[in-house]
Amino acid sequence: ENEEEEEEIKVHTFNMNHLDMINPGVEEAQKLKKAILFIDEAKTFMEFYKYQTITHLDFYDIQLFKDKEKMRKKLIGAMDYNQPLWIDMHDSPIEKDIIFKEDEDINKATFPKTLIDYKYFVEEDYKRLMRENEKYGRMRDSVLWVGDHFYFGIRTTKKIEDIPEEFLKKMYILRVIEEEIEEEEED
Repeated sequence: ENEEEEEEIKVHTFNMNHLDMINPGVEEAQKLKKAILFIDEAKTFMEFYKYQTITHLDFYDIQLFKDKEKMRKKLIGAMDYNQPLWIDMHDSPIEKDIIFKEDEDINKATFPKTLIDYKYFVEEDYKRLMRENEKYGRMRDSVLWVGDHFYFGIRTTKKIEDIPEEFLKKMYILRVIEEEIEEEEED
């Protein structure tokens, strides 16, 4: 029997002038094997990632999002090269069916829903992504291999109240704001 725990929504907020503080959050999310929801109110995402190797999918690239085969290859490539995969939603609504549409016919599917909380990303999900005789560097013979540097993230400029709760509950939330965060004084 599979009982789901009620997950508390926890938001890790940073000021745009302290982007160096984001790395520990990314590392914690990786340890928890959770995807990251980057709420980018300060619009600093590219500043943070400009010197890092990532696979970046831009939601405004409509042709890419219509081409499920390219999307599949981007996911497999990010896993194979052991690098983060980010979907940049900009100010578009974050909807599960846009990003995670599963279908028995893999050509109609996008990403497995288990990427949000990828400790549940299992061999079966992975095998559905692979094609017969397809060989990648580290991924051969349909063996699931996910390195320490791979993680999945969604970047949005939406306010937290505009994001569906199912994403907020399952993802590790990093929020970057423009205004200074006041430190609470200890007594």
